Amino acid sequence: QVLFMIHPAGNVAPDIAVLDPKAGTRRVIVRGGGLPSYAPPGFLVFATEGALNAVRFDLSRFDTAGTPAPVLDRVITKAPRGANYAVSRNGSLVYASGDPIRLTDTIAWVGRDGHEETIRVPPHLYVMPRVSPDRQYVVLDARDEEMDLFLWDFKSKDMQRLTSEPGQDGYPVWSRNQDRRLYLNSGAVGERGLFRMDLPRAPERLTKASGPALLPTTISPDGKWLV
Repeated sequence: QVLFMIHPAGNVAPDIAVLDPKAGTRRVIVRGGGLPSYAPPGFLVFATEGALNAVRFDLSRFDTAGTPAPVLDRVITKAPRGANYAVSRNGSLVYASGDPIRLTDTIAWVGRDGHEETIRVPPHLYVMPRVSPDRQYVVLDARDEEMDLFLWDFKSKDMQRLTSEPGQDGYPVWSRNQDRRLYLNSGAVGERGLFRMDLPRAPERLTKASGPALLPTTISPDGKWLV
C-alpha cells in the first residue's frame, strides 16, 4: 500500500490517505496533514503549517493509532503541500528551521533607507519578481497551485496572467531593451524547454526538443546572448 497526499481545490490544507493499488481503493487516515513519512519503529510523521507531528502507525493495518502529537515547531513549510524535512530508515530526522512560507497579497518597493512602499496584488506564493527595464511592469512567478507567470502593471494596478500551461512556468528574464520581451522556462506536459514571449503575444518555443529544465538567468548587454 502507498501513502500519499490529497490536495483539495483552493488553499485548503491537504489530507493524508492510503492507496491500495490492487483494489484501487483509498481511505483518509489524517485530516489536515501533508508530506507523510514512515519513521521506525512505528510512527507516521507529517507536516502541518510550521510544524512536524507524529502519530503511532500500525504497518499491519496501514492505519494510525492514537492522537497525533507535535514533534518540532518552526519547520519551513510551504502552503499547502511541502515541508523541508526528511526521515532516514533508522529514524533519524533532518529538517530546515524557519517560518512557514505563506501566500501573500503584497509586494513592495524597498528604498536604500529601508522605507517600504507596499503594493497590493492578488494573493499567490510569489518568488523571483522581475521588474521591466522601463519599470512600468513586474513579472511575478507564482509557485502555488497556479505555477504560472503574472504581469502586474504599476500604473493601472491590473494583473494579467501570462501563462496557463498545465505544468510549471517560471524563471522569467526581461530583455535589456524596452521591447517587453521575456525569456522563460516552461514545464508544460511534453513541452519542457526554453521559450520567448514578446508581450502581449503567446510564448514561442526556442529549444527544438523536450529535455532538461533550461532556466534563463542573464541577458547580454547587446541582447544577442542568453545565459
